[in-house]
Amino acid sequence: MGERVKAAFIHAWSGYRNSAMGYDELMSLSNRGVDGLGGLGATIVDALGTAMIMGIDEIALEAVNLFETTIRILGGLLSAYHLSGKNGSKKGPERGVDLLRDRSAHPAPDGLSSTAEVSTLQLEFNFLSALSGDPKYTMESMKVLEHIKTLPKVNRLVPIYIK
Repeated sequence: MGERVKAAFIHAWSGYRNSAMGYDELMSLSNRGVDGLGGLGATIVDALGTAMIMGIDEIALEAVNLFETTIRILGGLLSAYHLSGKNGSKKGPERGVDLLRDRSAHPAPDGLSSTAEVSTLQLEFNFLSALSGDPKYTMESMKVLEHIKTLPKVNRLVPIYIK
């Protein structure tokens, strides 16, 4: 990994940690944290897999206990688990992670959901089924795909937002 890329990541993480730790995002111009993604600390999870790939275990260890569940959170935790070496993959920090603490979700405005957001659930939930050995996560997420197949299409493309 290039040292300049690693240094840039550490610089970005340090800015987030010092000014916005626990918030979803750092507003770099105002140097304050905001919870634009439901207050789940999404930047922490986004950074987790990157820190592990770069071998910066101290960042991964300092971040790993602060998560809740959402698409970014679940995806980040699953990638961290994969990179931790617990399933025979690359080595990372030896810490346990509670993936599913809260089953609640934040509804989308006007009952609409982004087609891209709901369709990406396939990746995380299929991987969760593979890791847990429980097919129920795949079965539930496939319902989204089946619904998308029924939507009217324009030039073979589905709408940007769906109900």
